[in-house]
Amino acid sequence: MTIRGGQIDRFKKNAEEQFAPEIAEHLEKEHPQAIAGMDREVVLSRVSRELRRGQGYGFERKLDLLTFVVLAFVIGPQFDVQPTVAGVLNDPGIPPERKFDFLFANTPREEWDLMATHSGGSAPWDERSR
Repeated sequence: MTIRGGQIDRFKKNAEEQFAPEIAEHLEKEHPQAIAGMDREVVLSRVSRELRRGQGYGFERKLDLLTFVVLAFVIGPQFDVQPTVAGVLNDPGIPPERKFDFLFANTPREEWDLMATHSGGSAPWDERSR
């Protein structure tokens, strides 16, 4: 059996369409401050865009894609261009399924706070955001 590029693209799009509503619900329940004032369609559109961006870093597992999208909403949509984050996400020596573990284990809390401040978001553990 041969799978063509177009078939892979359709599969990814279908997976995105199915997973985006799940992520939107997660954001509503766990991070309501990150989507406050946003229309559901706007949230779904942005979730879909962030899913594609996450896939661009090689993320395929739901947990990794969920983490990427949540960080984009909570920290800020450009969290991945911050030097520390970009260094890990673009490091070919770290498998995609280990990137967030590595990032969370090696990035000081203060740096996350700084990223959130510069992006207008809030740190994931910030109790004020719950």
